[in-house]
Amino acid sequence: MPILHGRTTVEGPLIHVLFGVSQKSAMALTQQGQPIPSQVRVLSLVDSGASTTSIDATVAASLGLQPKGSSGVITATTGTAGVVQNQYDVSLTLAQGGNSRAFPVLRVLECPPFHKTIHALLGRDILDECLLVYNGPTGTFDLAF
Repeated sequence: MPILHGRTTVEGPLIHVLFGVSQKSAMALTQQGQPIPSQVRVLSLVDSGASTTSIDATVAASLGLQPKGSSGVITATTGTAGVVQNQYDVSLTLAQGGNSRAFPVLRVLECPPFHKTIHALLGRDILDECLLVYNGPTGTFDLAF
């Protein structure tokens, strides 16, 4: 099982993740003779409090994604009323060295921009497929996939 080793920052545990169009969207684009957008490398916060992986609108726009629906979301900042966010179908790839783990179809939520360099939250939908070790005293984390 490949292991991604990282240092925690003031923002928390950060990793780079590759986002792309979903496998289904890539097949549809190919059938239409359209180019498939290249994957984008996105700095992501590992967030065990998020049930679903989220991307901000800049990531969705860079991939030419169209919303596939919407969902109500309750966060620490929305209160009990929550907010409605767009949903997108994407592919996501975790990579470390020569090893990678692809998730060819993943439904993610759009999140408002919350940081100038962090553009995604890696939620439990992905973490449920991984082993996460957060070592506070040493300021490190390991993500095995």
